[in-house]
Amino acid sequence: MKTIITAILLFLSVNIIFGQDTEMFNFINLYRKHNGKKELKLSTDLSKISVEQNNKIITEDSLSHSHKTSEIAVMGKNLPSTVESKLDFYLFIESLGIKYVEPKTEEEAIKNTKLYCLFLFDKSPKHKNILLGDYTNVGFDIVIKDVIYKSNKIVVNGVETEFKKIKSHYLVKFYCVANFN
Repeated sequence: MKTIITAILLFLSVNIIFGQDTEMFNFINLYRKHNGKKELKLSTDLSKISVEQNNKIITEDSLSHSHKTSEIAVMGKNLPSTVESKLDFYLFIESLGIKYVEPKTEEEAIKNTKLYCLFLFDKSPKHKNILLGDYTNVGFDIVIKDVIYKSNKIVVNGVETEFKKIKSHYLVKFYCVANFN
């Protein structure tokens, strides 16, 4: 069964290489530009390496690196859900010149997930240094699945209760690996 899942993930990822996620690629370059770095070119070879590593992470459901010094990886299970974490994410997006939109559709949640991967890279000094390194090429793989809306309200015995410290948010499984040279 594990072999079948791996084969399916590899097939899907190979299709992404040839129709690479241009939105994510543009977000990476936008982030670099706003940090005074030059734009990167997309590398098919680096994308293949990223796909292989991402497939390993997905199959094992455990974040791991290939020990390449120019690789960054992140995985997660949800978009920001607290008032504080949403504010940090909002400020990050706005700093890139992108208008923050509270996701109301799966498409908006997917866009925010791509930006959230960059946000998480930005929050890690090691990942940020790699993302902003003096590279000319990038290859990446991002897998987003199981997008589920989670309200901050519950109804118990006909009474609706709203959680003040937790905001409505999306549960989203995501895995992202990027390699640079």
